[in-house]
Amino acid sequence: MDHSTFTQLAAKEIDYLYESIESKLIDIDIDLISDVLYIYTDKGDYVINQHSPSKQIWLSSPVSNASYFDYDSDNKQWINKQKYSIRSILSLDLNITL
Repeated sequence: MDHSTFTQLAAKEIDYLYESIESKLIDIDIDLISDVLYIYTDKGDYVINQHSPSKQIWLSSPVSNASYFDYDSDNKQWINKQKYSIRSILSLDLNITL
């Protein structure tokens, strides 16, 4: 995947996560600053960002710890080495459906 495609796909996913989480969890603080998503919860803080050198989305979670997600073009989703999507992990962590 070239850099431009990666940047577009990662930004689209992070924007989706921002919009979805913000609409479902109105009692938390959430910020999207320079393509980095910050989620502040009573469990701790989450950080989600693009990592251009590895062409991954990185998630730092106080619940499920750190995860790194590659784009699966067959399934059109960001998945980690254990084959879990970023949406499924955040859904479990935050107790919402993404």
